[in-house]
Amino acid sequence: MIYYFVKIIFIRSYKYLLLTFFSLLVGAFLFGAILSLSKSLSSFFTTQGKTLLGGDIVLKSSNKIDTANELFAGLIKKDYILTAEYDVQAVFRNTTGSSTISTNIRFVGKDFPLYGKISVEDNVPFLVGHNIIYAERPFLKKLGISLGDNVFIGTSSYKVAGVLLKEPDKVSLGVSFSPTVIMSQDDILTSGINLSQSRVSYKISIKENEILPLTKETIDSIKTFAKDNKLRFDDARDGPNNLVEGLSSVQDFAGIILAIALFLVAVNIGANLTYILARFKKTIALLKTFGATTLQIQCIYSIILGTLGITAGALGTFLGAFGTTMFLPTLSLYIEGIIPSTAIIPIVILGGCSGFILIIISSIPFFNSLKYINPKQLLSNISTTTNKKIITNILTYSPIPLFLGILLYGISKDIQLTLYGVLGLILLFSFFMLISYGVVTYLYNNRRYFSFMFSSIISFLKWRGIETMITSASIMTALAGVFIVSAVEQNIMYNLHGTISKSTPALYLVDITTSQLPKVKEIAGSTFKEYPIIRGRLLTINDRDITMSKDREVTRELNMTYRDTLIDGEIVSSGVWHGADSSKQSVSFEKSFAKEAGGVEVGDMVSVFVQGIIITAKVTSIHEADKARGTPYFYMVFSPDVLATFPASYFGTVDVNKETVEEIETKIGNLYPNIIPLGTSTILETINTLLTSIILVVKIIGIPSILLGLMLVLVMTGQSLYERKGDVLVLRVYGLTRMTITFLFVAETAVLILIATFISYLVAHGVAFILNTYLFSFKLFTFAITPLYITIGILVVTSTFSYYIAYSLTKTPLKKLLSEK
Repeated sequence: MIYYFVKIIFIRSYKYLLLTFFSLLVGAFLFGAILSLSKSLSSFFTTQGKTLLGGDIVLKSSNKIDTANELFAGLIKKDYILTAEYDVQAVFRNTTGSSTISTNIRFVGKDFPLYGKISVEDNVPFLVGHNIIYAERPFLKKLGISLGDNVFIGTSSYKVAGVLLKEPDKVSLGVSFSPTVIMSQDDILTSGINLSQSRVSYKISIKENEILPLTKETIDSIKTFAKDNKLRFDDARDGPNNLVEGLSSVQDFAGIILAIALFLVAVNIGANLTYILARFKKTIALLKTFGATTLQIQCIYSIILGTLGITAGALGTFLGAFGTTMFLPTLSLYIEGIIPSTAIIPIVILGGCSGFILIIISSIPFFNSLKYINPKQLLSNISTTTNKKIITNILTYSPIPLFLGILLYGISKDIQLTLYGVLGLILLFSFFMLISYGVVTYLYNNRRYFSFMFSSIISFLKWRGIETMITSASIMTALAGVFIVSAVEQNIMYNLHGTISKSTPALYLVDITTSQLPKVKEIAGSTFKEYPIIRGRLLTINDRDITMSKDREVTRELNMTYRDTLIDGEIVSSGVWHGADSSKQSVSFEKSFAKEAGGVEVGDMVSVFVQGIIITAKVTSIHEADKARGTPYFYMVFSPDVLATFPASYFGTVDVNKETVEEIETKIGNLYPNIIPLGTSTILETINTLLTSIILVVKIIGIPSILLGLMLVLVMTGQSLYERKGDVLVLRVYGLTRMTITFLFVAETAVLILIATFISYLVAHGVAFILNTYLFSFKLFTFAITPLYITIGILVVTSTFSYYIAYSLTKTPLKKLLSEK
C-alpha cells in the first residue's frame, strides 16, 4: 500500500522536487570536488614530502650548523647522506658593469638535490661544478646575456651553464622577489661575497639509507639536537602542513564555503517542501480522510525524499570527484609534479549518505507540519492555525547546524574552527533575517508614500512574513561572502597602487655591513635612512616556552633592532618607551605580534637567542606601527645596551625617482655584491601576482554559493506566484492587463533581489573597511564594482524566470482561476 502511494505522490510531485534535486546536486558537487581535491593534495604532499622538502630531515639556521659531533658521525657511519647548503642574497653584474641584478644564490654540494631533479632548459644536464652557475631566465634577460656568457660577482667570473626551469624543493623555499642562481659550494670563498654579516640561511639535509631507514630514536635525537641548538627542524613525514603552511588554511576556508553552501541547500530544501506542502495540502488531507495516519504519510515522503537525497548526493559527489580527477593532470603540469587521484567510489558512497542525511534533517520541519493537516482542510483553502511552541519549532532546525558542524570538522579537523564557523553562520543568517524584517517593516509602515504598484509589492513582502526573511537572508548569505572577497581585493589593490605605492620609499637596500654603510650613504644621497637589524629567535615569555608553539610566525627567526627613539609611524599604546626613562635591558613589542605570541604585557620577561647567545630583557612598552607607510617595522625593539654589541647588518631606504634608483642599483651592485636592492615596483608586482591567484581561487570556490542562492530565489519565486493565483483573479476583475500584472510580479522579485544585494553590498564593504583599518592598516577605501555586475546578472536571470511564470499565470482563463479559488 505504501509503495502504491509513494509511486502516485512521486509521479504527481516530481516536477516540484526538481529544484530540491538540483540544489542538493550543486551542494554535493562542491562537497565531492573539495573532498577529492583535498585528499589528492594531501596525498601528493605526503608522498612527495622528501622531494619537496629537500631531504628526509632538514635543519635550518642563520648560523653555521656544527656537524662535527657524534650524532652526525653516527649518521654518516650508517651511510646516510648529509649535504650542506648555504642560501644567500647577492648581486651579479654583466661583463661591462652596465647592468646588475639581485639574486637568491644557493651554494650546494655535489649530492644536491637529494631527491628529485633540477629541470634545465633544452634538457641540459645539471652538474654541480666549479666556476659555473645555473640561473632563471629573468636573470639573463635583466643582464642582457645569453647561455654560455660570463657574469661577475666582485672580481670573480662565472659561466652560465644552464637556464633553470624548476627546483624540486621550490615549495619549501617560500616567496622570492629575485631570481634563483645555483652554484657549487666550493665557490663560496672565491665569490667575493661577505658572508660574515649577510643574510645567510644554513641548511643540512639528511637522506636516509634505503636499507636502514631512520628510526624513531634517531629522529628524536636529531630533533633534540635541533632544539638544543635553536635550529628549525623539518621532517618530511609530517606531510603537507610541514611543507605548505597555508594548505591547512585553504582547507579551512574551503570547509567554511562548503558549510555555507550546504546550509543554503538545506534552506532550499525547506523552501521547496513548504511549496509542496501548500501545493498538495488537499492531497494530504484526502489521504487522512481515507484513514492514512500522519506516520504513514511521513514514511511515504521519507522514502521519496530519501531516494532523492541519495541520488542527488551520489551523483553530485561523483561529478565533483570526477571533475577534480580530470582537472588534476592540468594542475600537475602547473606545479610540475604528478598529483595522485583519489578513489571516487568511497566519496560517492559518502556523498549519497550525506545527501540522505541532509535532506531528511532539512525535512524535519516539513514532517512536523504534516501533523497539523486534517481532513477538514479538504473542504477549504484556509488551513487551521496551530499554536506551536517556539522552542519546539527551533528544535526541528537544530540538526542542520549539527550536521554541518560534523562535515566541517571532518574537513578541517579543527574543533575551534568548527564551533566558530557554525555559530558564525547561524548568527550571520539571523542577523540578515533581522535586517530583512526591519527593512520590510519600515517600508510597510510607510507604504502610503509609494505608488499603487510598489505599495502592493511591499504589502506582499510583508504578508509573506518569515518566508520573505528566509529568502532575503539566504540571498544575503550567498552573496555576502563573494562580495566581501571582491571588496577586500579592490581595497588591497587600490591601496597597493595608492597609499602604499606613494608613501613607500622607491628603493630598499638590504644587508649593508657596518663597514659599507658610509659609502652606501654617499651613493644613496640625502634621502637614505638606515635601520640596524640583528636576527634572533624568541625563546620564552616569562616561563612559557615559545619554541614549542605550532605557530611558525612566532617560532621563526625574526628581524630585531635597537634604538632609543620612535620612528615615523610608531606610537606607544601602553607602557613607557625605553628611551624615555633611560631604562636598561628592556624591549618594546609590536602590538599585533604581542597578541600573536600568546599575549605579551608590560612587565613580562622575555629571552631571545641571538648569534649563539641567550639574552633576556623586560617588556617596558607595547608599540603600534603604521604598516602601510612602507618603512620597516619590527616586532621587537630593544634598548641599545641589549643588542648594540652584536654584529649587525643594516636595512636602508631611499626615496628618489626611477632613474636615480637604477643608478644607485648599478653603483652599489658593482661595489658590494652582498647588498640587495629591492625596488618598490618589483615588490608590488610580486604581491599583485600572488593576490590575484589567491583571490581567483576564492572566487571560483564561491560560485556554488551564488548558484544555490539563485536557485533559492527561483524556488521562492515559483512558490509565491503560485500562492497569488487569487490575486491574479482579483487584479484581472479590477481591469489590470496581463502585462501590468506580469510586470507587478517581476517587480516584486526584482525588489527582493535589490534589497538583499544592497544590504549584502553594505555588509561586505563594512567588513572590508574593518579589515582595511585594523588588519592591513590601509588609509584609503573604495567600493568594488564587481558585486554590481553580479547583481545585474542575478536580476536578469530571476526577472526572466519571473516573467515566464507570471505571464503563463496571467494567461490562465478567469474561469479556471475562479474554480481553483
